[in-house]
Amino acid sequence: MHFECITLIKVYNDFMTKIIKITTQPQFEALNLIKREVAKPSIELYPLLYQESEQMYSQPFVTRLLAGNTLVAYGYFQEDILLGYIIVEWMKISEKGALRAREFAYIHDLGTLPSARHQGIATALLQYVEQLMEARHIVDVELAVHIGFHEAIHLYEKLGYKPRTIRFHKAIK
Repeated sequence: MHFECITLIKVYNDFMTKIIKITTQPQFEALNLIKREVAKPSIELYPLLYQESEQMYSQPFVTRLLAGNTLVAYGYFQEDILLGYIIVEWMKISEKGALRAREFAYIHDLGTLPSARHQGIATALLQYVEQLMEARHIVDVELAVHIGFHEAIHLYEKLGYKPRTIRFHKAIK
């Protein structure tokens, strides 16, 4: 069964909006432009981890993404303009020692144009992935967020996401 054919189309404020799978290089270029805007706070907060770059993702990641098998990007388009995106990987883990075998969705990235924030785009993208999960009979989704991104944390909590792990860091001089 091919689940990615699901397309959400609706009219919002007299504009046609749709969520579709990103499969072309031009669509990915639009995603990369949003990512460059979205990454600015990460670069400011975590300069030892992140730097400005024309290409925000590695070429192997982009190749896997555009192939669209287990690593997939979905875009929120309004009148054919990309306003937001979500990158999800459909994970299948085999049992290893104490770890149970399981399937889950891992959200690698979620971004919205700064000018399009607070319009429900990120919520719509997350809910869309949850619909795809239901169709695949997957009941668990994971994501990571930097502790300083309070708006994102608030959104995830509002949608029922709960923290499970805290990751610590220490720079040794």
